[in-house]
Amino acid sequence: MAGYERGLRKSFDVFEREFNEKKWLHNLIKDDEVFLFIRDEYINFYYLGCSILKLKFNSRKKCLTGETHFKYLLNPKKNKSSYVSINCFGEYKTVNGRIRNIHDIKAFKKLVIPYAKGEKVKNQEIIKKNLNIIDIEIAVGRGSFIDLAAIHKCANGAEITFYETKLFNNHDLRPKNQNEGVYKQMQKYSKWICENQKSLIQNCRKLCENFVGLNDVTKTQYSSEIRELIKIIADGAPLFIKKEPELIITGFNLSQLNHKNWGRHQEKLNEMFGDRLWLLSDD
Repeated sequence: MAGYERGLRKSFDVFEREFNEKKWLHNLIKDDEVFLFIRDEYINFYYLGCSILKLKFNSRKKCLTGETHFKYLLNPKKNKSSYVSINCFGEYKTVNGRIRNIHDIKAFKKLVIPYAKGEKVKNQEIIKKNLNIIDIEIAVGRGSFIDLAAIHKCANGAEITFYETKLFNNHDLRPKNQNEGVYKQMQKYSKWICENQKSLIQNCRKLCENFVGLNDVTKTQYSSEIRELIKIIADGAPLFIKKEPELIITGFNLSQLNHKNWGRHQEKLNEMFGDRLWLLSDD
């Protein structure tokens, strides 16, 4: 299975400079509905769980270049085969003529809304409420991703915990046996975490160093307590990785939770995960 690679290394100074110099980037960072996560030598911005902008360092031009999926630039009511036109200055214009670039963040966000669905939206709600999520969508082999990684204070420093999020109606929560569905998935994640302890610690520490350097990011995305925790980890305090991932079930109301058909499934989940099981009601 794939390892874990995160952090801005050689190109960090360029990200720091352009975040300060480009107003539209600065405004994107300050938007409390947009979250920034550092990948391996690039940054993704997320809105409603959708990756709306990827920024990376262009070594030839010595600057940041970005990309977004064309679907976020189109009017979803138009024919899906419609093309985005580019003028002689290299600027794009959406089919509905609403925006030429993403400087108008409010307009751009409106075009993203039709694509924001399911667990991704719920994950954004979790990120916004907890203010300690340092990474998301962590690849574990081909086509498999752990949803969230959060940093918590512990006695000697900090600990990183991984979380898998499932909507209540997800069939993986109701497997026929413990070798299927969410049980099999969480076993795979546990194995991956144990096998990658060293790189997880190294790369999570690099994330903390980057977040300290990109000071404006931590001001809007993390609580003051978490910012201080990130700083001490960046300065070398002990960092630990919790070996067992935790499961978050969301997207339900109390009447669904109390339904007799769900009870037997929850008993099995409680037996398997114990205090690693979180039930987040919409009520």
